[in-house]
Amino acid sequence: MVEHMVMQGHLAEGLYILEEPIEHYRDRAVEGLRNSRLASQVLLTTSSRSDPPDFTLWHRRLAHLNPAALQKLGPTIEPHFTHCSTCILAKQRRTRSQVPALRAERPFSLLHSDSCGPLPASHSGAKYYLIFVDDYTRWTFVYFLKTKSSTESTLCLQETLAFIRSHYPQWPVTRFRCDNGRGEYDNEMFKGLLRTNGI
Repeated sequence: MVEHMVMQGHLAEGLYILEEPIEHYRDRAVEGLRNSRLASQVLLTTSSRSDPPDFTLWHRRLAHLNPAALQKLGPTIEPHFTHCSTCILAKQRRTRSQVPALRAERPFSLLHSDSCGPLPASHSGAKYYLIFVDDYTRWTFVYFLKTKSSTESTLCLQETLAFIRSHYPQWPVTRFRCDNGRGEYDNEMFKGLLRTNGI
């Protein structure tokens, strides 16, 4: 077997420390990667000559590569570990909570919001839409926007709050839920409007 040295270093606490900066090895590594057997050569030559390569160690080093693929890299590698706790946790499904989320107990105590776009432009030039949904009644306010700017989204919220305040003063908006979109929600103008309305 012809060996091709890509990098040189020393072993310290289970890691190989390179003796020169990575830039020094870049050209050699690119050339070496053109050889299809490079991975198995590196795998075989970096391990001790007397001992076979440690399957568990290389399984972890190669981002928890599956055993069949790992055996293809080096013919002397024999899978001998019983389980990998990281792989088990990564593939384990979480149990879904069967407890329903608590709904609002009165109209407009919780307002949900989301935006969508860009979409094909409408006749008026709108490419986005912004919605506000009341958690209790599912009453929905829809606004069509030309941009996702903080100015437009804040004006939409202001209009919605003004409508609720003038038509239903006994039910003020107390909570607001959104996905914190950078353009439309996560800005000082929008947050300031929420603060001044006690939301």
